[in-house]
Amino acid sequence: MRWSNVFSLDETEGIPAPILSIAPNEMRPVDQAAAIVAEAKMRPIRHVGFAALYSPERDIIQMPAPGTFRSPEDYHHTLFHE
Repeated sequence: MRWSNVFSLDETEGIPAPILSIAPNEMRPVDQAAAIVAEAKMRPIRHVGFAALYSPERDIIQMPAPGTFRSPEDYHHTLFHE
């Protein structure tokens, strides 16, 4: 184990702040989530019922229809959990 003193840049003098450049992301997060699902080698996704679950016996992911969620983000959040 090693101890280190760590300071916030606001607590220092004479050290210039680094210039950070962040490249703009052209895709919306929900589009990125959909792309991940499309490219993933996931178990079959069955859109039936009102429960989201993974069935080990049948080796499938069961999801309610996307339209039953409040938003596409909620749908993908639940799908990623399963």
